[in-house]
This record gives sequence, structure tokens and C-alpha cells, in this order.
Amino acid sequence: MMKKKYPNRAEEYQLLELIGDGATALVHRALCVPFDEIVAIKIVDLEGSNGDLNKFSQEAKTMILIDHPNLLSSHCSFVVGQDLWVVMPFMAGGSCHHIMKSAYPLGFTETFIATVLRDTLRGLDYLHQNGHIHRDVKAGNILVDANLGVKLADFGSSAFLFDSGDNKKTRKTFVGTPSWMAPEVIQQSDYDYKADIWSFGITALELAYGHSPFKSQSPYQILIDTLTREPPSLHNTKEKKFSRDFKQVIAMCLLKDPSERPSALKLLKHSFFKHAKSHSRIIKDVLDKLPSLVDRFHSLKDKGTEIVCQMEQLIEQEEKSKTEYRRGVSNWNFDIHELKAQASQEDNEELTAFLRSLFELDTVHEDGDHTSDAPNNILLPENGVVLPNYTNGSSEYHAPVTKRGDDLGQHSKGVNLNLVKADLATDAPMDHVIRANGVKKKHASSEGRVLGQKGRFTVISDNLESD
Repeated sequence: MMKKKYPNRAEEYQLLELIGDGATALVHRALCVPFDEIVAIKIVDLEGSNGDLNKFSQEAKTMILIDHPNLLSSHCSFVVGQDLWVVMPFMAGGSCHHIMKSAYPLGFTETFIATVLRDTLRGLDYLHQNGHIHRDVKAGNILVDANLGVKLADFGSSAFLFDSGDNKKTRKTFVGTPSWMAPEVIQQSDYDYKADIWSFGITALELAYGHSPFKSQSPYQILIDTLTREPPSLHNTKEKKFSRDFKQVIAMCLLKDPSERPSALKLLKHSFFKHAKSHSRIIKDVLDKLPSLVDRFHSLKDKGTEIVCQMEQLIEQEEKSKTEYRRGVSNWNFDIHELKAQASQEDNEELTAFLRSLFELDTVHEDGDHTSDAPNNILLPENGVVLPNYTNGSSEYHAPVTKRGDDLGQHSKGVNLNLVKADLATDAPMDHVIRANGVKKKHASSEGRVLGQKGRFTVISDNLESD
């Protein structure tokens, strides 16, 4: 049967909705006017992409040459101004990765996975038999359609094993996506099509869990773990149970020694793929529960934009918080003398209360009234620290710097925080207090009047008789 010859002029196509975008290209749903057929057109900006023109040229040639129902070929390709247009079949389901992000965050059923992996293996076997390796097998490059089935896409990283001209059937180039790269590719050792089998095993895990096994790791850590740790494996979860056959297929693919991995053809004979169904029915069951590809694309695009905005807001808030913190630290005042002066000069009750609590200083007012004959109040600590006397209701405080019988120290305005430990003799009885004039008084508990208590400090009135 002779293949249709699609037009190679932009005027023959009507670009419709955007259904995909990447670092180097945009993908549109489009109408091929002469055939009245919906197609997909990949548009690559050859000047703005900063990519290797040979790469895009090689991809376009490969897509035209391949001819297999499980590989995404192209109808034609041509240049429009500075853009390369690649016309391809329209896969209405989109990629498996796209579907998982939209509606299957925990992965697919085993039956769906077996069907998709079986057809992907058929495409890989065709490539390998013809001397090609794909080098980027993953769920994002597996497209599905209820009518067109399963197709492995994106040949931008593919290579022909005989390009070097020396008939050496290996490559050394570091190419691919970190989570799916085989150990030998990371090490840049000689590798062949068995590297695709490793990527295929990681893809099987991705379809089972809804994400790659290295989801939360940085690319660098992924490469290190791939080389140094045991290969990932399939385990049952609370939500899903996996068959022994499925676990065995993945274990066979994820062997670090590439020579021990099976070929695509041998893997197809595994009993796991007996669970595969007709692609038309199994894919239709999944897609019937989903919005159209266009709606899903824009929905995910909006979610992505929202996440980016939230991240920007978090970064902005964090920077603002850091700025406020730095400003606050730079304004901290560690000068105690300046703080005391501020407390005496400003009527700042909050600051005064803070300073009092900081130095365990308390002032007791008796009934809120202080007359000229108000008694002297003395704070008595049990450890022998003498605190100021409050005199006549004024702001004066007596800060005695004294031994027993000595004269008082100087007076000061405001809250006097120069607390002085009395140098009491070792034989000084602790049941006496020091009065302002140095005369000893009896213990407050027996004859004095207690006005208040602050921690270890007792406030007593000066109404005791002299000894």
C-alpha cells in the first residue's frame, strides 16, 4: 500500500491548539487541509534553541526512515523561516507521563502497564535490530492513542551504532535523562542497546509508582546512587500489590552488568506480557475517564504556573524575613548604661517592667499612696545582696554600697540597677536586715510587716524597734 504524501508547505496546514512545549520546541495540534486530517506538528526554532543543528536534522531523518507501528514516525519535515516543522501523527492520549500527572499519581494497573511495555519493547526491538539505540526511554516518550496504539517517540538522543565507521557496535556519549541512565552510560564506558533495557526497567517502575524511583533527588545524587547503590526494585505498597512476574521483569532489566540483561526480543517472551491486552480497548478505558489532551495540557500548565508563583512568593517572603532579621539585629542595644538612661528619661512602662524582671527587681507600692512619711522599703535577698530603698514615693532609690554600720552610697535618679552584694562578715546573722542608717533591725517575720515577695526577695516595712 502506497503511503500518503503529505504537503511540505506551511500554507497547507492550520495550526490549532498548543499541546506541548519544551526547551527546544513547541508541539501544536494542526489540521492538514488537503487531507482534512488532524496531525501534530513539532516546531523547532533552529536559531533560538542554541542546539546542534545536526541533532535536529538527524532526528528528522530518523523519523522519516523508521517504519514500525510502535515507533512515532513523521509524515514529512520542512523549514519555514528559521523554524523546522516536523509533521507527525496526532496521538490523542498524549504521553504516559502526562496521563499520570493528570489522573494517575499512583501509577497504572498491571494490565495497562503490561500492554504499554509490550508494545514499547516491540518498538525497541525494531530499533536494535536495525542498529539504533534510543537512549531516552521513559514514560514521557511513550505516547498512546486508542486507535493508533502505543508509540515510542523522541529520537533526539538516538544514535546509529555504525556511525563511527569502524563497525564497533558501541557508544561512549553521555546522553539521556539522569533517572533513566544506565550505569555504563554514566561512566561513559563502551555501551550498546543494553543501555535501553536498563532505561526500560526504570520506566516500568515509573509506570507502577507514578514517578521514577529517584523522584526527590538531585541529578548529581541520582548519578552517584545509580553507580554505588543496589539497583531499585519493585515492592508492594499499601495501595497496590504487584505480581511476581512483574517484579522479575524489572529485576532482569536492572542488572548493573549489561551483558546479563536480556535483549528486547528475549524479554518479550517473558510470561508477564501474557497479561497484556488489545491496546485499543485498554487505552480507551483509560482515556475515556480523562479530559481531552488539549484540556489536560492547559490544566497542567496552569498548575505549573501556580506552583512557580507560590515558590516565588515563598522565596520573596524568606528574603523579606531575612532582611527584617538583619535589620533587627543591627538595631539591638547591648549597652546597659544606655538602657538605664533611657528608662529614666522616658516614661516607658513596658521597658521598665522588662528591665525589672530581667534583674529580679520589684517595687511594692502600699495602697498606691506614698506620702512624705512613707516607710522605707527594703528588699532583702537571702544571699546577702542589698537592693535599693524606695523613699517618700519619689523616683529616688537608695543604692547602699555598704557593710554593716557603714554610711549609704550615693543616690541616683530612675531605676538604679547597680546591685551590690554586701560584704557581710561571716558571723553576720541572716535574721537581721540593714537599715538605711546602718542600724540593725530584727527579722521581719517576727516583728516587721511584710509588704510583698519577689522570688527570693522579701519587702518589709521599717516599723521595727531597735535592738
